[in-house]
Amino acid sequence: MKRLIKFMMILMLCFCSLSIVSAKTFDHFYAKADDDIVFDDSVNGSSALAGDSLTSKSKVNGVNFLAGNRVEHTGESDYLVVAGNSVFVGGVVLNDVVVAGNVVSLNDEADLQRDAIILGADVEIKGTLNRDVVVYGSRVTIKRANIGGNVRIYAEDIIIDDDTVIKGMLYYPKNAETSISSKITNITKTDSLEREDDDFLVMLISKLWSFMSIILIFAVLTLLIPSMFEKINNRYGQISFNKGTEMLAKGLIFLIVIPVIALILLIIPFGVPLSLIML
Repeated sequence: MKRLIKFMMILMLCFCSLSIVSAKTFDHFYAKADDDIVFDDSVNGSSALAGDSLTSKSKVNGVNFLAGNRVEHTGESDYLVVAGNSVFVGGVVLNDVVVAGNVVSLNDEADLQRDAIILGADVEIKGTLNRDVVVYGSRVTIKRANIGGNVRIYAEDIIIDDDTVIKGMLYYPKNAETSISSKITNITKTDSLEREDDDFLVMLISKLWSFMSIILIFAVLTLLIPSMFEKINNRYGQISFNKGTEMLAKGLIFLIVIPVIALILLIIPFGVPLSLIML
């Protein structure tokens, strides 16, 4: 009997040791593309993930790019850029957020600590959004949300419940169909939204494709970056003081020139994706 108990205890210990998988930490840019991805490692840098079904539980100390058919964010990111058919955002985002999808949902656990831009046909917003929010959609629903800044909505149907708090100003088209809590009094109605279905759909798809293009192009390009980073790291050890000073000067010049070029590209319709990638 004692031998049987010992044997069972050994089996349980073996099972536990096999089931525990230690999380990794990547000290460089991380990119991955696959059908189904559940990513729960830490990245000290930016990351780009693309897949059919994608769940990001990781902590990303940089920009977290996610693209897929079904995308879910439940971890922590410095910056978050997401594009997909169905997008679910929770967790913590320390800085700005851009979300584009057909169905977009921010759940109760979402903690967005700076500004957010959301594009989707059907958008539902919950959780905490500490600063300004801009929403493009067909139907926008805000429930149990605590929003610290202004809210600008460009949609045909808008629903905001009694449990929602908007500390800033609420902007929405004057011809939108609305059901808005009487507790929200800081309201400004903007110009009428074009209700021609074709025109609105073209506008929405155009904006969705713009952000989707940024992520997909970036994800493809970054598959080559790990080898580039390895070469750069190898060169760091060979840099002298004079060489370092020269690189610093060039870097400062680029810090000034790149934003100027990016702003110029923003004026050109087809230059917006390239401008955002440059930034």
